[in-house]
Amino acid sequence: MTVRVNKDSFNLREKLSELERPIGLKGSELMKSETAQDARDLVSAGRKNIIINGAMEINQREFVSRVYTNASNGVYNVDRFAVDWSLNGQITVSLENDAPTGFNKSIKFTVNTASTDNLSQSEYNTLKYNVESFDTNHLAYGTSDAKPITLSFWVKANHVGKYSAGFRSYAVGQVRGNHQSYTINSPNVWE
Repeated sequence: MTVRVNKDSFNLREKLSELERPIGLKGSELMKSETAQDARDLVSAGRKNIIINGAMEINQREFVSRVYTNASNGVYNVDRFAVDWSLNGQITVSLENDAPTGFNKSIKFTVNTASTDNLSQSEYNTLKYNVESFDTNHLAYGTSDAKPITLSFWVKANHVGKYSAGFRSYAVGQVRGNHQSYTINSPNVWE
């Protein structure tokens, strides 16, 4: 035997406003949210990290290692990460099980043959991640409401010294970027 119980529809917001317990200022704002996205924005919910696969665990190409000689641009290894290389030396890029606490994988660059190029600012060796523009719309770049971003990462090197990391935007008709230096303080230690 099947029993069906029908209940009249009701407005959840009205019912919640009838609660005796006060919900506070933020609770009142949350109740006024028109969409789920409005509510998520109000409570700062959702994925804050724009980078997908930063832990290097998704590897659909079954990348293990690759030797790069001469210029190689945009050659992908683990999902979403690619290598750009403009020098004439030789490097090996590999996926390693050596990683900082809380992670299982990392990408390692090993110099096999040093570049003999007369190094200038136009030469580079980079691990790059291309962010799709849809994933940055909420940052409101190009407007007066632009939001700040922070890049955080783990790094380990066998040479102490200065290195650089940064962002570059390829908007239609213009390229903008911000590169900052960071210092490796101790060799062979995750920092």
